[in-house]
Amino acid sequence: MLPVYLFRLSEDDYENLWEVYFECFKRLRKEVDVDFKLTAEGFGEELSPGLKAIREALVNMLMHADYFSPAHPRVRIFSNHIEYYNPGGLPKPLAELKGKDLSIPRNPILAKLFRMVKLAENAGYGLDNIEHHWKEYNGTSVDYVIDFDSTIVKLRTQVDSENQANNKETSEEISEEISEGISERFEKTFGRLGKEIMITYRIIKINPMFSAEQIANEIGKTSRTVENHLQKLKEAGYIERKGAKLGGYWELKNVDK
Repeated sequence: MLPVYLFRLSEDDYENLWEVYFECFKRLRKEVDVDFKLTAEGFGEELSPGLKAIREALVNMLMHADYFSPAHPRVRIFSNHIEYYNPGGLPKPLAELKGKDLSIPRNPILAKLFRMVKLAENAGYGLDNIEHHWKEYNGTSVDYVIDFDSTIVKLRTQVDSENQANNKETSEEISEEISEGISERFEKTFGRLGKEIMITYRIIKINPMFSAEQIANEIGKTSRTVENHLQKLKEAGYIERKGAKLGGYWELKNVDK
């Protein structure tokens, strides 16, 4: 079934950039699930990696749009995805932008404005943040359509049956790893923590994109415990972090047979 076009917001309908941002964000936030939590100070806080992803994508579009182009930046909401269209090509290849902390905004004054109000990072991790948060939100990857004079970012809001099957298969693999006995070399290297660290290591082998929080959810431990496992694995030369802190991945250096 082809996606059905539902809604579009254009900056031509508003007087300034702030109005565009707030009106777009108000509409977009309806497309993701959001949990509310009271902080220690009694203020309401919205918690959702999906909310972070759609906000980051919106801010990036507004910061990097070519406002002298005959085309206009736009956000379109379909029945199965959200699409951000940005007139203006990427300043460097996508892989290079994602692999380094490059910050090359097309509109540096707008970038400074968004950073001052804490809506954008100082380092060039925008694409990594979008991918990381959206993956955490519903398990899907961000899709890109890149041309020399435009960039489209697509966030899928519906998880297809193939992706659901992959998630189920991953969970089954993780269950097998948890139930498997400890290997001799993990016990020798890490002592009493060998079993837990081996499980963390093998989960990374199944999915190198998993964050400490995702691993913690799978094995019933705290994120801090898993971060400790990851640090010990790095120090022992078992794994190495590639790419940005958000959106990067783990590379296995000492593959367990």
